Amino acid sequence: MKVCHISFSFLIGGIENMLVDILEEQSKHIDTTLIVINDHYDKKILNRISNKVKIILINRPEGSKNPYYLSKLWLTLYRINPSVIHCHTPNIIDILFPFKSRCIYTAHTTGVATENLHNYKKLFSISKAVEHDLMDRGGLTSEMIYNGIDFTLFKTKKNYKVKPDEQFKLVQISRLLHEQKGQDILLEAMFTIVHKLGIKNIHLDIIGDGPSESYLKNLCEELKLQDQVSFLGPKDRSWIYESLINYHALVQPSRFEGFGITVIEAIATGIPVISSNIEGPLEVLQNVDSAYIFDINNVNDLVSDIRQVVSDYQDNEIEKKCLQGLKVTEGKFKVKDTAINYLKAYKQLI
Repeated sequence: MKVCHISFSFLIGGIENMLVDILEEQSKHIDTTLIVINDHYDKKILNRISNKVKIILINRPEGSKNPYYLSKLWLTLYRINPSVIHCHTPNIIDILFPFKSRCIYTAHTTGVATENLHNYKKLFSISKAVEHDLMDRGGLTSEMIYNGIDFTLFKTKKNYKVKPDEQFKLVQISRLLHEQKGQDILLEAMFTIVHKLGIKNIHLDIIGDGPSESYLKNLCEELKLQDQVSFLGPKDRSWIYESLINYHALVQPSRFEGFGITVIEAIATGIPVISSNIEGPLEVLQNVDSAYIFDINNVNDLVSDIRQVVSDYQDNEIEKKCLQGLKVTEGKFKVKDTAINYLKAYKQLI
């Protein structure tokens, strides 16, 4: 069986990192190809993919209507002749009509445009939250297959002792898109902690890049948080695997999210997660003791959760909670299971 995964772009982000892991797993069992349509990709993340996976770059300038690139894409697919074309951007079906009967699509978040999704042979969703969203907004049926990670790649936290003078370190990892990811809420919470409550011995690292970078940096200056907040830019997977253990907690303040792969990564590392109470992360964090949930957009509630995590470290409660969270999560979100479940679904489609 030949399967071809297609995306318009391939930059550092949750979808791409998850897809790299799935490609690696699937290539152990089937002929696997990745096609990136636009010249919008990160070589570092592509270099993480082993040579078992064929990588084809169409290199279309973003937005170009030059028929050359469409012809190149079609010719590539004719030559590969895949049994299944697995799309990861909703509107790819608009340019793949000659291959419509082989195209499937995975919705990676809530709120995706549903107008043309009925043209796919089959739809998949990465969580029950996304599954329900597709049904509620578009009347679309999808098969739910959870995303997953390779838990063995992460260093795990061993020392949960916090010295009296130790700086408490928070991290937020996502695309800098505050309308969705809610980094502005987190900065407002940091302002309250630092300037209203007078707690100076705390630091937040924000990992990622995106269209809100200038806005968030300006907000950070307005709130006089330059000494407590650092913008570290995007980081590759090796950094995530090695460095998450250096933090005391990960904060996920999103306003909407279909899943939340960074939440699972934090739990795999053995650090607690502070998350807004939206459907995707809540689904992941169900029955996880190391999860601290605050009301979406509620700065004071987020401040309260951050202070509670600090208190649980000081009271030696956090290690037990994190070990329980790892045990619960590891059994549900393994990337090997994700890849195998897709393989089973492919076979039913052929």
